[in-house]
Amino acid sequence: MLLFPNTIRAGDFQRKSLLQKCPALKEYAEYVARVRKHTREHPLNEGVELAVSECIREGILRDFLLQNRAEVISMSIFEYDQEAHMKHLKKEYYADGWEDGKEEGITAGRTEGAALTLISLIQNWIKRGLKDEEIINLTEEPRERILRLIQIIKENPEMDSEQIRKVW
Repeated sequence: MLLFPNTIRAGDFQRKSLLQKCPALKEYAEYVARVRKHTREHPLNEGVELAVSECIREGILRDFLLQNRAEVISMSIFEYDQEAHMKHLKKEYYADGWEDGKEEGITAGRTEGAALTLISLIQNWIKRGLKDEEIINLTEEPRERILRLIQIIKENPEMDSEQIRKVW
């Protein structure tokens, strides 16, 4: 009997019908569950050793474990270490992504805030009667960009700053 722990994740078998149809898979799922249980309570090496001994004693994968005990223990330790390592990496990458997203959000918020401020200023300057050239000279933005903004504001006097920002 061969087991492929990388191909089939025993923890994924919540439907009993699949496990009932394949006794070896059911026993493997039980073995994995016991490894996880014992490694929560003991160091990894000891937990795997306890799980193997317990399974042999209770007839779970007994023949296979008796014949391949050393290899099963070393592979279980390797696989379990790899699984823990992958979980750690996943958490680390999630945290990195969270930080990147947070920074992007802050930058976007600042950019949006600056645009809304500029729009409000230009709306006020237009209401005060400043000419387009005077408004352009008061800003540090490219001429074409400000002219476009002035045009949107003048053509849509009913729009608020947020609506204008979306159109601009």
